[in-house]
This record gives sequence, structure tokens and C-alpha cells, in this order.
Amino acid sequence: MREIEEELGVAVESGSLLYLGIKHDVMDENNGVRNREFSHVYLLRDDRPIDQYRLSEEEVSGLVRISIADGLALFSGEKGSVSCQAIRADSGGTANFEREVHVEDLIPRVDSYYLKIFAIADLHLKGYKYLSI
Repeated sequence: MREIEEELGVAVESGSLLYLGIKHDVMDENNGVRNREFSHVYLLRDDRPIDQYRLSEEEVSGLVRISIADGLALFSGEKGSVSCQAIRADSGGTANFEREVHVEDLIPRVDSYYLKIFAIADLHLKGYKYLSI
């Protein structure tokens, strides 16, 4: 909750978060270091317009809004890119724009993490209760 408020300017109540479990990541850095992470993953439904987020320039350079249908199509390989709304940190504020997003634009993952997140969000909105990453 602290990170969401710090990075996006959104105060979140603990009861609004849906815990999905722990994601294990292993990434090889350019300097030869292997980074191993255990991340607790939560889902938060937040329907505010994208321009109402306040990005911390030290933490976040930008944010995109991708619909669940487009996210599923992009990360399953059905589409090569999707058009979406975006904001970027800009001298203490944000600049709004449209952009085309490709899988390569996001942080690489060793598994289908992004597809899993969009599938879980879709199931959650359809009323499924028992969800896990």
C-alpha cells in the first residue's frame, strides 16, 4: 500500500486489495549478477481516469492503461501491439498521450506473468473468488 501511494499517488485501503500469492523471479542483469526476487502480488480495481495518477518521477517514468481484452490479446500473441492511453512524468506533473504498446516495451519476464495478470483480472471481474498467481 505504501508503494502504491509513493509511486502513483493513490491511497489504498488494505481491504480493497486481493492477494494473489508470491511470484518468484530470476533475472540475469547486464553486469553478470543474477537477481532473485520473491514478490507478493495483489490485484487492485481502480477505475479513476489515468490522468488522476500522480507519478513519482524518482520511481515511475510512465503508466499505460490497457483494457483486459487488449491485454489478453497482446500477451497471448494474438496481437502484436495495442493502442492505449498513457501518461509520463513531466516536470512535476504528467503529460497525457496515446501510444502503441508492444510486449517488448515492458520489463521482460521469464514466464507469462502479464498474461496471467490479465486473465486473473478478467476472472475477478466475472465474479471468480479463488484466484492465484
